Amino acid sequence: MNLAELYERLGALCRQQVACAATEDLDRLEHLLAEREALLQQIARLQSSGRAPLPPAEWERAMNAARAAATLAAEAEAVLARKLAAVRDRLTHAGGGRAALRCYRAASLAAATVDRYS
Repeated sequence: MNLAELYERLGALCRQQVACAATEDLDRLEHLLAEREALLQQIARLQSSGRAPLPPAEWERAMNAARAAATLAAEAEAVLARKLAAVRDRLTHAGGGRAALRCYRAASLAAATVDRYS
C-alpha cells in the first residue's frame, strides 16, 4: 500500500470508530483502535523510510485523506467525550440519590426510635 492508500484506510477506520462510539460497541471499538495503531505505525515507518517523495498529485491525495482521517478521529473523540460526560453525570446523580437515601433512612430510624420510647 502506498501512503495515500494507508491514509484512506485510516479514514475508513475512523469512520467505523465514530459509529462504534455512537452505538457504544466497545469491543469493536477496542479492535478498531488496535488496528488503527498498527496502521499509524506502518505510516510512520513508510514516511521515515527515505523513499522517493510521492508525485504531487499522489501527495495531494495522501494529504486530503490524512485531513479527512483527522477530522473523523476528532469526531469520534467528541462522541466519546459526550458519552463519558453523560456517564459521569448519571453517576453524580446516582451518588447524590444514594446520599439522600442514607440521610432519609438515618432520619427515619431516629424518628422510629424516638416514637418507640415516647
